[in-house]
Amino acid sequence: MLGAVLALGSVSCTTGPAGDSMETVFGMAPAGPDGTASAPAILGQQTRSLTIRDIVRASFEIAKDDLQPCLNADRRARLASLQPIKIIDAKKLHVLSVYEPQSRTITISELTWRNFAFAAMSEKLAEIDNRFDVEWRTRYRLFLRNKDAFDDVQSPVQMAGLPKGWIGAEVSSELVRHLMEEAQYNATFVLAHEYHHHLEPVARQTGESVSAFRQRLREHELAADRFAMDMMLCRSVIERSLDPMVEVPQLFFDWILMLEGKQHALSAETHPLDHHRARNAANYLIQKLQLLSPSPDRLEMIGVTRELVKVADDIDREGPSVFFGGINEEAKTVTRDSLRFR
Repeated sequence: MLGAVLALGSVSCTTGPAGDSMETVFGMAPAGPDGTASAPAILGQQTRSLTIRDIVRASFEIAKDDLQPCLNADRRARLASLQPIKIIDAKKLHVLSVYEPQSRTITISELTWRNFAFAAMSEKLAEIDNRFDVEWRTRYRLFLRNKDAFDDVQSPVQMAGLPKGWIGAEVSSELVRHLMEEAQYNATFVLAHEYHHHLEPVARQTGESVSAFRQRLREHELAADRFAMDMMLCRSVIERSLDPMVEVPQLFFDWILMLEGKQHALSAETHPLDHHRARNAANYLIQKLQLLSPSPDRLEMIGVTRELVKVADDIDREGPSVFFGGINEEAKTVTRDSLRFR
């Protein structure tokens, strides 16, 4: 069960220490007359000098622009008061993003997003080298889950022990574009979720008990996920493609496998369990997709999303402590040396 579940996740977003360039992370070989490879135009840099932080920052800027057509004039005006997105270098903050109502700021945990990018990178690398097979990628994800100090984690290329220059410049540029696309779609979902918190603030009512207020906060999180799903559906309609929606189940797969049970205890008081959020979002997505005209792509999307519901049901059936206890024990057995290619 564990291997099958881990193999389902194909990851999402991106970021990493500001000093880790793409050349360092990918082991890229310089090419071309100036010794560099070109990056997507939105980034305005050469791939060789890019950092993963550049990618995540650009992806949120793109997501912000892409959400504009999906928001009415009133919502756009209210969102204008938001401060610029803040990316923090949190070593042990196991969250994707946080909305701070007092400062009207959305904060992104950089190192958490970096690990999501690394997992996504391993999926793409499997198309280049068959040594990045399902077994290796499963063990790599277990290693990511087991590391509390995120700055102690390296990219798949580095963990495999591949030499600098292993990836050519052309492939490196394609890899950056792949991460950029995934980051854009996932940033759209996360940003829309945080937008909902800003647009529909929750305050404790007079005479309301602490437990009742916390329950409302948990329900508010589910509502924010559904709002984000509507925004993703809007983007899919605009792009005439299901590609944005495909990333949502993958985001939740890795969210469960890499983060559930690792967040700060306060998170459980205000947020549903991650796999409950995943099931809520998946069922909502299935409901929406079933309203659309049937097509092979949509039927496949429904099938993938139902797998996410099944995973959440399996966790409840086995019990989260037992389910993740087994994952945690297996994660402890994965060493750096075991991930190096022989």
